[in-house]
Amino acid sequence: MSYSTWETFITKWYHKRYSIQGWSNPQDTPLYNDNKKRESTIDFIPEPWWGNDGSTELHSVIINYNPGKAGPKQTRTKVPYKGSYAADIVIPPYLSDTADWHERKRALPILDALHDLGFIPSGYNLQNHLSIELIPWHTSSINGTGYWAYVKNNIKRIYEDVICFAASESKKISNSKLKGVVLLRMSEESFKRIKAYLTKMGITVTLKNPAKSEGKAKYVEYSITSLPDIRFILIWGAGIRNNMPNHADLKTIIASI
Repeated sequence: MSYSTWETFITKWYHKRYSIQGWSNPQDTPLYNDNKKRESTIDFIPEPWWGNDGSTELHSVIINYNPGKAGPKQTRTKVPYKGSYAADIVIPPYLSDTADWHERKRALPILDALHDLGFIPSGYNLQNHLSIELIPWHTSSINGTGYWAYVKNNIKRIYEDVICFAASESKKISNSKLKGVVLLRMSEESFKRIKAYLTKMGITVTLKNPAKSEGKAKYVEYSITSLPDIRFILIWGAGIRNNMPNHADLKTIIASI
């Protein structure tokens, strides 16, 4: 998997060629946009990744749970896509609200912690971080059975196009603390379901140590036999919802991994 492959993915989507690279089309109930027009979730621009496009120094890699449902500005008719997801959408972002979310909620919390711990210099931003979505599509059934049916049906693609992509990019991380580390931001329950699907596919996922707590957050390390040089750190917590832990707690977590 590579950035260029994801560029092909988005280009085919833009030209209404949905079933590509082995991914099945989401089957969510269509959404209403702000003008009350009913639109299928397949018409919203996919979000495979945000941030680093392989051309600038990379400091961190994270896999998110789900991009969530999109807004009316994220449809094919509203996105002026010319042929490069990185140049047209992410850097510089046309979808500025989404890029801002990834910078505030993912990139800066991790990069601020790395900086304060002395692992990276000042001057970092979203382009020094890579956010990868567990599935590249928006879906309206984030907590419903439709989501998990989709994950189960596409687990091979999730492993090859998301997990292996994240693992490969994590090897390019420049700082010594997170080089070869993939952070996972989802609940423990969600990851255990993904782990079960991977196991049925013949991929061994091993819990390295018991989970630890830091403030409202919990964290634990997993390894994947087929990706022996990569450490997967799952971070979750009932009190942090879709955020990262607060700065002090995240610093402690990163320092200890």
